[in-house]
Amino acid sequence: MVDYKEILEEPIFLVNDYLEKGQQELEIILKELKKKPSEYESKAKFLRDYTNFIFNAYRLQKSARIKPQLEEQERQKQELKRQLEIKKQELIAKISSLQMPKAIPQPIKLNKTLQRDLILSKVSNKTLASRKIVDNTYELIEPFLKDEERILLEKLKTQDFNEEKIKQTLQEELKDNFNEETYERLRYHLVRDKLSYGPLSALLEEKNVSEIICNGPNEPLTINIKNRGNLSTNISYLTSEAVNEQINILATKAKTILSEDKPFLDTMLPNKFHVQANLGTEFSKPRFILHK
Repeated sequence: MVDYKEILEEPIFLVNDYLEKGQQELEIILKELKKKPSEYESKAKFLRDYTNFIFNAYRLQKSARIKPQLEEQERQKQELKRQLEIKKQELIAKISSLQMPKAIPQPIKLNKTLQRDLILSKVSNKTLASRKIVDNTYELIEPFLKDEERILLEKLKTQDFNEEKIKQTLQEELKDNFNEETYERLRYHLVRDKLSYGPLSALLEEKNVSEIICNGPNEPLTINIKNRGNLSTNISYLTSEAVNEQINILATKAKTILSEDKPFLDTMLPNKFHVQANLGTEFSKPRFILHK
């Protein structure tokens, strides 16, 4: 390389070979720096196109992932607006009703034909179970049991049904609280659950009932009575186990044994009702239907 310091320190003449040589080298270097090799250009273009492609692909993928979320958020937003509008209308209607003069409620006059005794005591001939129909609701009325009496009832269910032993057990357990009325109430439920059809027993005493439907626990039974149509009842099973217990009672009456491997029941009962049922499993809830 040319030492420019030395050149500058030398006297400058009209023609300086060293300076001319340095100038030529600088021009060559500048020329080389300005040149762009064709290989560099092709690689740079490929890298630019590849980067743009990757970015566009990411953007499309992100858009495809976010779009359903945005649509779901919009759907939830619209549903919330709809519910708020319903509540708004309900509130407006409630306010309007409060501003209107209240009508004086009239006593309900029940038609006597809607009331009927179903089961009478064989001892005292008193009514043990009855029903009444109000509008489209069937209300079954059975003897009421206290909590301690229910516990005693479960104990009696584990024993063989024997009138004398039942009475003796009740006298020992209830002592001074034992009387004929208590005995009849407990005997009713014991016969109902141990010898008859369980909670369905009184319903099956309805001569005109043609269908009884249970769609699962915590749902009221629906029945169909001739000339009355479908009626919702005040009878329901609180748990799946209670529904399963009822289905097993029906299976026992049909002399059939059900299990998880054989959960379906489809047969005729001795009382001329055809029953279809399935026990509750981890895959389905228990339900049954009886019809003539």
